[in-house]
This record gives sequence, structure tokens and C-alpha cells, in this order.
Amino acid sequence: MKQEDYIPLAEIVSKLKVLCADGKTGVMYITSKENQSAQLMLDNGEIVFIYFFNKRGRDALRPLAEIDSGRFRFQEGSSSSLRTELPRTEDILRYLAAAAGLDPVNGLVTELSDTANVDDRKVHAAVLSKEHKQILEERLAGYIGPMAAIICEDHFDSAGDIETIIGLLASEIPTQGQAESFKKEMIGTLVEQ
Repeated sequence: MKQEDYIPLAEIVSKLKVLCADGKTGVMYITSKENQSAQLMLDNGEIVFIYFFNKRGRDALRPLAEIDSGRFRFQEGSSSSLRTELPRTEDILRYLAAAAGLDPVNGLVTELSDTANVDDRKVHAAVLSKEHKQILEERLAGYIGPMAAIICEDHFDSAGDIETIIGLLASEIPTQGQAESFKKEMIGTLVEQ
């Protein structure tokens, strides 16, 4: 397989979003550049089963989001009886889009302005206490459901100060009014204590 045959995760996620929006039923097969295989089963546009490198369901979602590039094909067909416990399809798509560097709202690739290195990120992440992390995750879950745990984990590892983290988490909430409410509540609880 030639290097040019691989496409970035962002393109794969964009294709997946289109398949879901079109209400497709079938299986998306993905092979990563590291030769790991993934399957996402769709039923009328809903993601009902995920398999990636010997993991299924929620356990497969995080490593799937870490794919740098790969190849994919979609095989349209009848609905499978395979099902795993998963977050809502829109939450999965938003999570994968964010992991791929896509703007989860409009699907456009965003420029990463943060040039901090990994060591700086680890130092910033240590600013949050275990209690702060728990509060943020629980409150965010009230707005977006179980995907909050995955989203928080990603932002806790890569964000700067607590106000930046609150802003990043608020941006994951699809409704502007709810995002503002979350932001105001968290700043009042964690920053202005």
C-alpha cells in the first residue's frame, strides 16, 4: 500500500458524517496506516456498533479517534444484528470531529494556534485538581451525556489554565445558551471561589 493511498482522519470522519446524514445502512471499514482495522456499523444513519483493534463499543472509540490516517470503504447493505452500548451518534461524530481537528459545528478544518509542547500541556493539566476535574465532568455530562468523560479527558490533557478548559468544554455543548450557562456556572464554581 502506498503512502498516498492514505487519507487523514479528518477526511474519513467527514465521509462518515455524510453517510450518517444520508441515513445509510451498512459497514464502514477503516484500515489505519499502522494496519489496524476498524468497523463502524450504521443503521439508518445511526452508528450502532464500533470495532477497532480488538476493542468494541465505547472501548473502541478512543483508540479509533487516535488514528492519524488510513483508508476506508463503505459497504451498503442490510442492518446487522450486532449492537454495542454507545453514546448518541451525534456525540460520536462530534468527538471524532474534534479529535481529527475538524470544527464539530460546521465540519471545516480548524487551524491549531496552540504551539505548546507536550511537556507544557502536562504542566497545565496538573493545575486542575481531581475534584475540579470531577466537577467539570459531572456538570458537562448534564449537558451532553456520557461523551463528557471522553471529551473532558481529551481537554484536560491538552488545555491551559482552568478558564481555557472551561471555555473548551463549553464549546462542546451544541446549544449556545446552554454553553454560556455551563461556562458561567463553572467560572462561578471553580474560578471565583
